[in-house]
Amino acid sequence: AGGPCCAPASAGSVSADACKAAVAAASAAASCAAAANAHQASAELDALREELRVLSMLAEQRLGELQDSEAETIRLRTALQEAPKRPATDEQLLLNSQFFELRSLVGDARMVIVNAERSRDELAESEAMRRSESAQFEARRKALQQEMSENVLKLTKQLAQLQTEKDAVELKLNAQESELRALAERQCQSDRLRAAWQTEAERVGGECERAKRLLKEREAERDRAFLEKEEIRRLAHAQRLRADVVDERERAMRTGVPIQQQDLETRCQDALVRLGSAEQAASQAQADLKSLREQNTVLEEELESICKAFSEAQEQNASLLKTMQEKEETATKLMAQLLRSEQTVRMQEAECMRLLEKAAQADKLVQREHELRASLENDIKTAKELLNKSDERTRVSQQLIDRLRKEVRDAQSGGAQAVLGLKSAQDEASRSLEREAKSAAMAEAERAQAKRLTQERDTLQRRIERLSKSNENGGASLPPAASETLDYYRSKINCTLCKTNEKNAIISKCGHTFCRSCIDQRLNLRNRKCPGCSQPFDLQSVKEMYLTA
Repeated sequence: AGGPCCAPASAGSVSADACKAAVAAASAAASCAAAANAHQASAELDALREELRVLSMLAEQRLGELQDSEAETIRLRTALQEAPKRPATDEQLLLNSQFFELRSLVGDARMVIVNAERSRDELAESEAMRRSESAQFEARRKALQQEMSENVLKLTKQLAQLQTEKDAVELKLNAQESELRALAERQCQSDRLRAAWQTEAERVGGECERAKRLLKEREAERDRAFLEKEEIRRLAHAQRLRADVVDERERAMRTGVPIQQQDLETRCQDALVRLGSAEQAASQAQADLKSLREQNTVLEEELESICKAFSEAQEQNASLLKTMQEKEETATKLMAQLLRSEQTVRMQEAECMRLLEKAAQADKLVQREHELRASLENDIKTAKELLNKSDERTRVSQQLIDRLRKEVRDAQSGGAQAVLGLKSAQDEASRSLEREAKSAAMAEAERAQAKRLTQERDTLQRRIERLSKSNENGGASLPPAASETLDYYRSKINCTLCKTNEKNAIISKCGHTFCRSCIDQRLNLRNRKCPGCSQPFDLQSVKEMYLTA
C-alpha cells in the first residue's frame, strides 16, 4: 500500500493530478493483475482501496481547510473593526520622517558602539600580543646573551689553553732545533774527524805497505846473506880441509913452500875476510830485520787502534744519525701539532667572530623589538585617543537619541498620529476585504475541488468494483480503451517540460504541476512565468507535491 498524497490548500489541481496518478496506478495495477496471478491482483485491489481511503482523507482535509479559511475571514473582519482602536504599528512608524531619522541615528550609534567595542577588543589583543612578544623577545635576548657569554668564556679559556700549549710547543720546538743544530755540528765534527782518521788510516796503511815491502826486501837480503854465509862457511870449511891437507903436506914436505901453497893461503885469508864481512853483514841484517819487525808491530798496533777508533767513530756517527732522525721526526710531529694548534686557534677565533656576529644580530633584534614596542605604544596611544573620541561621539549620539525618542513620543501623542492611524486602518481594512474576497474565491474553488474529488472517488469505487469482478473471473487482457486510458494517465504523471521526471512540485498561484528541476531552472534563469498559463510566480509560490502508488 502507498502513503498519503499531500499538496497545499490553495493548489486545486493537485488533487486532480493526484487522482489521475491514482487512476494511472490503478490502471497499471489492473494491467499487471491481468497479466499476473490472482495474488498480485488482490494486492493491487488493496492498493486501490488504500488510495480511495487517502482520497477520502484528502477531501476531509480540504473541507477542514475551507472551515479554517472561513474562520480566518471572520478573524479578519473582527480585526478590521478593531483596527482604529489599536496603537500605531511599525509600518505606521516608518511613515514618520522623524522616526526614520531617529532610526538611522540609532543604527549609526549602534555601529559606532560596535566599532568602539571592536577597537577596544583589538586594542586589548594588540596590547596582550605586544606584551607576549616583548616577553618572548626579552627571554630570547637574555638566552642569546647568556649563551653568547658562556660560549665566549669557554672559547677564551680554550684560546688561552691553546696559546699556552702553543708556547710550550714552540719552546719545545726551539729546544729541539737547538739540539738538532748541536747534533748537526757534532755530526760535522764527526765527519771531519772521520775524514781525518780515514786520511791517517790511508797514510798508515801506505807506510805499513812500504814497511812490509821493505821487510820483504830485508828478508830477501837476509836470505841472500844467509846463503852467502853458508856458502862462505862451506868455502871456509873447504879451505880448512884444504888447509889441513896443506898442513899435512907441509909436515910431509918441510923442505920448502911451493907457489901454489902461497896462493892457497892467500885465498884462504881472503875467504876468511869475506866470511867476516859476510857475518858482519848478516848480523847487521839481523839487527835491521829486528828493528823492522818492531816497527811493523808498532805500525800494526797503531793501525789496529786507528781501525778501532774509526769503527767507534762510525758507530757514534750512526747513533748520531739515528738520534738526528728521531729528533727530526719529533720536530715534524711537533710542527704538525703546532699547525693543528694554530688551525684550532683560527677555528676558535672564527667561532668567536661568529658568536660576536650573532651577538650583534641579537642586539639588532633587541633594537628592532624596542622600535616595534615604541611603534606599538604610539599605535596604542592613537587607538586610545580614537576610543576616547568614539566614546565622546557615542555619548553625544546617546543624548541625541534620547532627545529624539522624547520628540517621537511627543509626536506620537499628536493629532498627526491619529490621521496616520486612520489611514493605516483604512489600508488594513481594504487589504482585509481583498483577502476576504480571495478567501471566498478559494473556498468556492475548494468546494468545487471537493465535489470533483467526490465524483472521482465514486468513479474509482466503480473501477475498483469492476476490477474486483474481473479478478474474480480469473483475469483477462485489458481492452484497448483501458490501455489508452492507462497511457493517458501515465503521461499525466510525467512532467510536461522534460517528459522524463515525475511531477513533484506545484505552483500554488495557478495549480499547475511540474518537476522540481524544471522549475528551479526557470527560477535560476529569472523566467518566473508559469509554462502552462504564463502567470507570474516566485520561490515562495512553489510547493512540494508527493505522488505515491
